[in-house]
Amino acid sequence: MAAVFFVLGGFLLFVTAIRTHAVYHAILDTLPPQFQDDWTSRYAFSVYALEPTTPLDVQVSYIKAMGLSCPAFLSISLGFFAAGNVVLGCGGLLAFAVASYSALQGWNTYKSNRDRPVDRGEETGQ
Repeated sequence: MAAVFFVLGGFLLFVTAIRTHAVYHAILDTLPPQFQDDWTSRYAFSVYALEPTTPLDVQVSYIKAMGLSCPAFLSISLGFFAAGNVVLGCGGLLAFAVASYSALQGWNTYKSNRDRPVDRGEETGQ
């Protein structure tokens, strides 16, 4: 049974990584010049992915990726518990809690970006 949890968790983490990488490449050109190289952009990625200037469809993709990490960590944690390793199972639960908190904060940021008033001058081209 533990193997099923590990395979499911690994698959979900793989999908999360693919989605996150797609978002990364979508916003890489919009980052300030000092964050456009591979080494420093990883520090700015999570901040700029949910900036109000980032398109909402890119933000949704990032939120979905964050949301997928939650069941992935929960599944891995359950795999460790099923295998009898309580310490790593608790570590997985901690990772699940951190990922859930981060996803909830990201969702709230996205929601405030989505609901912000739109500047009418930008829509009409004035």
